[in-house]
Amino acid sequence: MSAVYPVLIAALALSGCVKRALLIESSPPGAAVQINGHPLNHATPVTYEFVTHGPYTITLSKSGFREIRAREWVRAPWHQWMPLDFVTELLLPITFDDQHRFAYTLQPATPAERVAAEPTPDVQDLLVRARGAGDPAQRREACVLLARHHLQAGITTLQAVARQDADAGVRASAVQALRVLAGREAVPTLIAALREDPDPSVRWQAAAALEAAPALE
Repeated sequence: MSAVYPVLIAALALSGCVKRALLIESSPPGAAVQINGHPLNHATPVTYEFVTHGPYTITLSKSGFREIRAREWVRAPWHQWMPLDFVTELLLPITFDDQHRFAYTLQPATPAERVAAEPTPDVQDLLVRARGAGDPAQRREACVLLARHHLQAGITTLQAVARQDADAGVRASAVQALRVLAGREAVPTLIAALREDPDPSVRWQAAAALEAAPALE
């Protein structure tokens, strides 16, 4: 009996193993990955070592693209069927690769989906920035965000900015925002901008907005 132990020890030392892994790829690459709700530390392409076969929920997300949530069934290969798994994992001096590749194509998000994914900005902060920010770029951005997020509370402020702001670019942004937000109620402000604004770019924006006004009711 004592002679059997060295043989068993040698057999175990030479025993094989199985390397189980999910290979997750995306086009374009660089998507964040979650498996069963747990985020991975690396973006696609990424390898995830798993323990058991069965269902896995794979979620991919990337800025500017629609999220993908896929339910995948990872099936055991023949060498992992009982009782063969005992032989392949413990007795054969061979390493088996149990790899499963999943490749996904990310679809670009629509403008509306991208806006919906953005956090809604603070309305009061935007109103203050639209009228009082010292940097014209910040005032323009505030006008754009008021329109992008359809914040009706900004209409009165935008009308004042379109008439009074010292920067032509800010006035033009306010006119564009009114076209999106206000509809018919923006017409008096747009007419005033078309007739009275000294900058041709603002007048052009006002004319374009007035031309679209019937569709904004």
